[in-house]
Amino acid sequence: MDRDPLFCTYDFSAAVRGAPAKLAQAIDRLDEAQLFQSDQDKLLGDLIDEHRINVPALDLGAVERSQREVDIDLSHDPREQFMRDLRGPYYVKATEVSFRVPFHGDKDVFYCRPSSFSLNPPYADIESEAVVVRVVRRDQNAEEFRKSFDSTIAQIKQALDQLRHDCVGLEDKLKNLAITQLAKRREKREKDRSLIDDLGFRKPSP
Repeated sequence: MDRDPLFCTYDFSAAVRGAPAKLAQAIDRLDEAQLFQSDQDKLLGDLIDEHRINVPALDLGAVERSQREVDIDLSHDPREQFMRDLRGPYYVKATEVSFRVPFHGDKDVFYCRPSSFSLNPPYADIESEAVVVRVVRRDQNAEEFRKSFDSTIAQIKQALDQLRHDCVGLEDKLKNLAITQLAKRREKREKDRSLIDDLGFRKPSP
């Protein structure tokens, strides 16, 4: 699995600004049955759920840990280059500890850039329901493994907190927009339905 830097790929502010327009387009695409369905509260809730941005929340009380032996290439390590004449890959055994942290929310948000961000972003693997932080060392110093994990998680939490702050008020904006747009569309369709009668032609005999 490739490890990409987190919180660098997408412009989060653009996603927040674009959410209302996407919601309005979704309402315009509703067919007659959906627009006038009996459970209007459900329709409103479904529309908001589909277009809100769910910034992930980490579940640090359910962290799972595992370890495995891995080979690492030291040929690009300046310290090793100073000690050895390295003309190609130089592999040594190391230990990788994986910390799997469950989360709830939209996984794509981990690749969004907040309004305030670090030039040294954290690295982790993002699964469908978990963040996996991998720490590789050549020793078995548990304290240092934990310290590396805690440092990465602190960076991730800080970025998520900023993203959460960046979309404050979005849900209320979506709700107000949905209520207004649904009312306008229903009113239009009701007028459309009465248009034929208002034209004044006699209905054909049965």
